[in-house]
Amino acid sequence: MAKVKYRYNPETLSYDVITITLKERLTKWGIMFALSIVISFIYFFIYSQFFDTPKQRVLNNQLSGLRFSYQMLMQDLNNIDLMLTDIQKRDDNIYRTVLESEPIPTSIRQAGFGGVNRYEPLEGFDNSNMMIAATRHTDRILKQLYIQSVSYDELIEKAIQKEQMTLSRPAIQPIANKDLRSQVSRYGLRLHPVFKELIMHT
Repeated sequence: MAKVKYRYNPETLSYDVITITLKERLTKWGIMFALSIVISFIYFFIYSQFFDTPKQRVLNNQLSGLRFSYQMLMQDLNNIDLMLTDIQKRDDNIYRTVLESEPIPTSIRQAGFGGVNRYEPLEGFDNSNMMIAATRHTDRILKQLYIQSVSYDELIEKAIQKEQMTLSRPAIQPIANKDLRSQVSRYGLRLHPVFKELIMHT
């Protein structure tokens, strides 16, 4: 049973029943609904400032994982860079020295990329600097590896040429010392073994 409200009427000295029209009820409900929405937005704003939503927590975990992966990638790239530097030093100071070839200038080994900005698609993100640094480092290593590969191809050709030259160069005495007198004839006029006449042996 609905509660009935009364209002005291001083003129009639009696209590009159308070009647609320439909318009007043709709207006009251509309105000309450609007207030509840405003309060909900205020609560949500305060909550979002101090607490992460489940979706934000998942995204933050993924972002942390990506940052860790990039750190590991940069560490691997640094290790590869050290190994490549060691290979380059051995190439210049050992292999090229043995094969009598000039070392590759540092300006060629460390040359960059010209032209347009290669990393423009990576700009504009929250972690653009990290992504661009890793990509640039990778590109530099790939270029140095290509130059080193070309250097090894050149050294292989030089080694083959040196081997052929070494094989064609006499390295031992063709006959023993005791047979030198019987195998070597004097210079000057000598009897030709075929024509059986004296011909100048120069």
